[in-house]
Amino acid sequence: MQNSGEIDQPAIIVVGFARAASLARLLKSINNAELPPGVQLLISLDGGASADTVATAREFVFTHGVKDVELHSQNLGLREHILWVGDQTGKYGSIVVLEDDILADRYFYHYAVSAIRSYDSDANIAGVALYSPRANENAHLAFEPLVNNFSSYFMQIPCSWGQAWTRSQWSNFRDWYDEFATTNALADIDIPQSVKEWPESSWKKYFAAYLVHRDKYFSYPYRSYATNCADAGGSHVKESSTFYQVPLADQSRPLETFNHDAFSVDGIVYDAYMEPNPRRLSKILGVPPDELAVDTYGCKPRELLRKKKFALTTKRCSETIGATYLTLKPVEQNLCFAGQPLSQKVAWSGFRPILTLAESQHVVENKAKFIRLSQYHSYQRPHLSLFGLQYFLMLTRKLIGRLRRLL
Repeated sequence: MQNSGEIDQPAIIVVGFARAASLARLLKSINNAELPPGVQLLISLDGGASADTVATAREFVFTHGVKDVELHSQNLGLREHILWVGDQTGKYGSIVVLEDDILADRYFYHYAVSAIRSYDSDANIAGVALYSPRANENAHLAFEPLVNNFSSYFMQIPCSWGQAWTRSQWSNFRDWYDEFATTNALADIDIPQSVKEWPESSWKKYFAAYLVHRDKYFSYPYRSYATNCADAGGSHVKESSTFYQVPLADQSRPLETFNHDAFSVDGIVYDAYMEPNPRRLSKILGVPPDELAVDTYGCKPRELLRKKKFALTTKRCSETIGATYLTLKPVEQNLCFAGQPLSQKVAWSGFRPILTLAESQHVVENKAKFIRLSQYHSYQRPHLSLFGLQYFLMLTRKLIGRLRRLL
């Protein structure tokens, strides 16, 4: 456990390169935030940063404490840059990291400190997210966590859109990275294939592998304290997008009270595919928790499902134990609310999505049909002709992206 000073006043590290307007917007939101006096702000610019980005960093007047600008002499690339940033936990004890296309909530620092205090001594937790996801990147569908009375829940996915690390959290990852990142370790770790295919400039895919390999988690807030503007010009963002924008609360509100749940395998926990905790669901289904694979997005490879005897999935199955229509949200409530039992009478009909319990050997689809699940995850009834066009364009973009990575 670190001393209270290192936890109560983490340094803020802003990461930039070539998006001056984005950097200016982020820095303004930091100045507008409620921060303690004397906090350290470090603006880290990768080598070769644009002149207007350098000028924006140097001319910014930080009203809460000390500002330093680190202009790297060589171009590190995003992965090495974030590794350098994480290594600054050795100097500051704990850090809050914000890339230049992030917008920070007024109380982002309060939330970060409260979560760091809660999880600093918990070996299960490898980092603190400030961003509350509303989308499953792997499935390209909406994500809604099951809400309880706490401020946060847990997920086996790293956050890159506003995050905090303590010295011990980062050093544990660094030790793993130094041992495994030079090998083909990712190939044998059960993270989504799409994550494995991220470019080599991604630090996040290695952290994702680390979480699964070491069975660790990020703490995620139910209310977002940062949003991702995804401005064009970033290392992995060629065109601007609003897909990862999430709501921020009213900036004139009073400070809320934070209440963080202690980590438990029986708590609100999601895996590397954003699938809910099988231990909670297994009790309702009456199957052993260690023999259940959860696949509500229908994205897990069949060979991964078959590592467990049973699968709870939205894929078609040749034989079923029971099934239910997906109607309630979030997805867990289709089993948890009022203890609704699975039925043998539920049948496939059109595009209506079904959640099926089956022996994993009887799962026949490689991937659940996107159009089926999109109707459940959307709050609007999709217009099928427009949906078909959008779906075709999405598949085309994914195909082009894969071809580019191969060339």
